[in-house]
Amino acid sequence: PCQGVECPNSQVCQLDEHRNAICRCNAICSEDLRPVCGSDGKTYSNECTLRVEACKFRKNIRVVYPGECSAGE
Repeated sequence: PCQGVECPNSQVCQLDEHRNAICRCNAICSEDLRPVCGSDGKTYSNECTLRVEACKFRKNIRVVYPGECSAGE
């Protein structure tokens, strides 16, 4: 059922309880600790967790730079 379904960025096609294809945020990330600083000023454990948070809350968050966010920025 997901064949041919195009989901927005950071979403994946899954089947709901009625076996209908729906797009959902991908919530599966590795536990690799590669911190990134998001455009919202928050430090994320890796780029995947940033994308999941952006998807879940429908925010446009991007990686500003690798590493933890500086307190003064």
